[in-house]
Amino acid sequence: MRQATLGLFYVVKYLELCFLCVWTGLLFSSAFYFIDLITEQSDINSKDQQCIIFIGISLVLVLWNLFYNNLLINLRFLAKMRCVTFGMCVFDAFNYLFCYCFLQKPCRDKCFTPWSIIKWLIKGGIIGYTIYLITEKKNEWDDEFEADFIESDKSDTTRLDMYFIVYLLQHPIFIISRFPIFLLYTILTCCCDKGEEINDDEEF
Repeated sequence: MRQATLGLFYVVKYLELCFLCVWTGLLFSSAFYFIDLITEQSDINSKDQQCIIFIGISLVLVLWNLFYNNLLINLRFLAKMRCVTFGMCVFDAFNYLFCYCFLQKPCRDKCFTPWSIIKWLIKGGIIGYTIYLITEKKNEWDDEFEADFIESDKSDTTRLDMYFIVYLLQHPIFIISRFPIFLLYTILTCCCDKGEEINDDEEF
């Protein structure tokens, strides 16, 4: 891999991280608003309570994915590369508490590994059921709007279900979006010097 290609790869990873941060913010703001709409009702049934609980669980999974798998683990690894002693405290110690005992493989989030597939199937089931509950609640509000002609249609004020669907599809979206980026990069830099070749075994 050439130096310029590696630089582009880092840029793409940072863009994906920025997208995930923004999308997590949209999820949380929309979720809090959706929960607020439910709690404003005079009668909250067991289905509504279940919807609120599953939204809360889904938000915890989203936040864990952002901070542990994408953001904090990279920052802690950077700290270890800069200072071994400090890295032992913020990287090795936390990794031992979270992963090295018996959760090392489940904690990793790599493509096409059995643990990652199992983890995303579980997350997909939980978040998928949350999407079902949200959609059902929005359909209920639609029926009330058509029947009672209330002033505002609540189902049109939130897109929480769509935000969760895009979140579940983040990996396919990232993989597909890389193809045009690297294709355009290859075309525009076909006659340019991309720097020295970097060996996989080279230490930085």
